[in-house]
Amino acid sequence: MSTSTFHLQPRSQAQESQDGMVFTYTWVVAGLSTPAAVLADDNFPVEFNDPDPYDGASGRKCFRRQVNANGLYVFSVDASFQVPPATDWTQNEPSLSNPLVYQWDTVTENVAIDRDTSGNAIVTSALRSPSTPVQQTRNYKRLTITKWMAGYDLSRAMSYENTVNSDSFSGADAGEVKCDNIQPSTQYESTATLIPIAHVFSFKDTSIWGADPWQTLMKDQDGVGWDGTYWRPITSRAGERLADVPMNGHGQPLDTSLTYLDDDGVVEASPSWASNGTPTGATVIDAGAIKLLQYDTLPEVAFSGLSL
Repeated sequence: MSTSTFHLQPRSQAQESQDGMVFTYTWVVAGLSTPAAVLADDNFPVEFNDPDPYDGASGRKCFRRQVNANGLYVFSVDASFQVPPATDWTQNEPSLSNPLVYQWDTVTENVAIDRDTSGNAIVTSALRSPSTPVQQTRNYKRLTITKWMAGYDLSRAMSYENTVNSDSFSGADAGEVKCDNIQPSTQYESTATLIPIAHVFSFKDTSIWGADPWQTLMKDQDGVGWDGTYWRPITSRAGERLADVPMNGHGQPLDTSLTYLDDDGVVEASPSWASNGTPTGATVIDAGAIKLLQYDTLPEVAFSGLSL
């Protein structure tokens, strides 16, 4: 049995952190000869014996300590410990059974607006795109879900990143959520068996952003049309070449009064526009006075496979 004596002296006021209250105390020790002997002494408090384990009896968790020599056989031990916000530290310890951690953020960006809330394309009275795009500040939500996992599965991450949900997810309908990235939320050692993996998603409400807000939309407009055999430059009846003419989604101008130049460069009096079908991969969307072409440039995946 040792003959050392301990005196507990507060070194600093308690400081609050997200993990609970942080305390730093100094233990003055007399009668021992080495720092190792100090830490091995029978009288040393159990929750300070190791910087890692949680001492259930006291509810305290030591995370830092330092032994200082103050004189012959006199040492001081600076020890910092935490009292958790709840009574149990185990909820903060790595475990596959830990609950998911959710964090919501709001993202604000200035974007070019091409449709109104009814899905109609924003155009001039001549059915042309505005010369200066309409800009608007809009918000959308970003959700980070952190989950403890047995290692980082890069293949799993890459199969979901830059995809859109094909099923309902976290209160949002299909097509409203994009998976931004899946990666460890902190650095980790090669020997780590459990790693916190952050899953980041962005949400766009279709009532504000329109249907399929993460896919690519473009106004169907061009300066050539299909006559059944050739692509012809679109002109007015006076022979003026026209550009950015609203099209019907199938290679024909919406304004059937427009014509083209024939093989001799003469204005065709009776133009015969023909359908060239819908471009491969495109979906024609009726956007009021004009047509839009939608291309699914982000794959749709069932997010239920993430098991979140």
